[in-house]
Amino acid sequence: MRTYCERFSKVVIPAIRAIAAEYLIKKYHLTQVKVAELLGTTQASISYYLRHKRGKKCIELLREQNQILSIITEIAELAYKRNPEEKLALKICDICKIIRSDGSLKEKVFA
Repeated sequence: MRTYCERFSKVVIPAIRAIAAEYLIKKYHLTQVKVAELLGTTQASISYYLRHKRGKKCIELLREQNQILSIITEIAELAYKRNPEEKLALKICDICKIIRSDGSLKEKVFA
């Protein structure tokens, strides 16, 4: 049995990173290496995200949610400005709360 947090970290966090990575690369013309450093992951992961090799379904679902997309933009900006990881983590928790409170979205994300 997996907890909600385990499923969230495996499915949603990679999708958040993918959208944030695309945003940072498009807006600031950063390299994959720099984006990986800002988001606390590897360049290989960023490459996978950009080619939608990881989390494609969840990425599409999150993009449809304006409130979530806005928070992901905030996460990207916070990362770019090198804010403490705690601030980014709280934003990720906000996304988690939104998904948990919306039964149909929760079902789609974890289907």
